[in-house]
Amino acid sequence: GGEVILVIVATTQSSEINASSGPGSAEASGKQVLFAGPAVTVQICSSTNGSVLQISDLATPILVTVQANRSAAPEARCVYWDSSLQAWSDSGLEEIEPYIPDGPLTCATTHLTTFAALIFPSALD
Repeated sequence: GGEVILVIVATTQSSEINASSGPGSAEASGKQVLFAGPAVTVQICSSTNGSVLQISDLATPILVTVQANRSAAPEARCVYWDSSLQAWSDSGLEEIEPYIPDGPLTCATTHLTTFAALIFPSALD
């Protein structure tokens, strides 16, 4: 037992990041990756010492919603920051319908980390 604290932080990102010098994807190496909205970090912390608890492999996925103007960026994908790969990834995420043109992007996940809606270079061509 023990109490925990749920921490959710929305981070305003620059609209463009360079994938080769910051958080990016191998498929986007050296090209611009666009944020379709702010990144959201979801963590659970111990109430006794404040340490972040690693949450993964949940039996029941949780829903994470990230803000994105879907009418301006219909190709935006829900991704998470994979700290072991030092890259954005969509592996294991499932986008939840319905598609709402001016609405957010909701994805199902079995772990907690930083999530964002990104537009990758292949979608910009």
